[in-house]
Amino acid sequence: MPFLFGSIGLLVLYALSIAFTRSFKPWALACGKNKDISTSLAQFLIFTAITIFCYSTVFSAWLIYNPSKPLSFPSVPVNLMILMGLSIITTSGSKGITLSYLQSGQLSQNDKSNLFSNRDGSTDLTKVQMFAWTIISAGIYLYQFVNIVNAYQTTYVIYLPDIDNTLLILMGISQGGYLTGKLVQKNTPPEIDLVVPNIVRPQAKITLMGVHLGNNEGNTILITDQCGNIAEVDKENICEWSDTRINFTLPEIQAADGGANMKCHIIVRSSGTMSKAKEFEITQV
Repeated sequence: MPFLFGSIGLLVLYALSIAFTRSFKPWALACGKNKDISTSLAQFLIFTAITIFCYSTVFSAWLIYNPSKPLSFPSVPVNLMILMGLSIITTSGSKGITLSYLQSGQLSQNDKSNLFSNRDGSTDLTKVQMFAWTIISAGIYLYQFVNIVNAYQTTYVIYLPDIDNTLLILMGISQGGYLTGKLVQKNTPPEIDLVVPNIVRPQAKITLMGVHLGNNEGNTILITDQCGNIAEVDKENICEWSDTRINFTLPEIQAADGGANMKCHIIVRSSGTMSKAKEFEITQV
């Protein structure tokens, strides 16, 4: 019977989730702006749900098994409160770091992050580690709690168990590693390896080969001539833009001295960072 009231507590949390997120997904409260699950939010949601379930169960058990005794609210163990506090710090710290990098242009607006992946879609081992310890800690805690409730008929004692000190330390280390990973998760500058062809006529097709080139959202291609003039390639002239390849039509550029050939440099600006200039030649003949 006490577990029924604990389940009702979870249903109330689910109803609030539906009201705030307009989604019937049980994990909707753990989703970030990109609609995928956030690791820090998922951890916070898991321990929030566990605390609500266990607290509701203990409180209802006290009412059921001790109807004649004065009403008593169960106390929350110290380590459990510390863990909840760490989860709040991790969630708010992660959001603050991301917003700071976005505002300074050090992170791309294109967000492919999810439970186990970074913003660029690559697997993040700090996220995997933190979520693994979250599941292990949650499973151990629930196992201890169920045993306490089931043993009430012989012990006549029911309470919220505390988080083991070792698990608390491991959780703290994993959360620290996660935040540290966030602090160093800046964009790698784009690199141009090849300009094909290296000698090209104005308004001809040109291909850039490289790495970390980003995509066509908010990024630009800049061409600097030998006099220091800068031309930006228009969006409509860009045929393809991937992380390793860009195809575009070269804009009309005339040599200042009327010569037949002109050496130029091309730069890719992606997610607030710029590549090193790569030289190529424009010919008028």
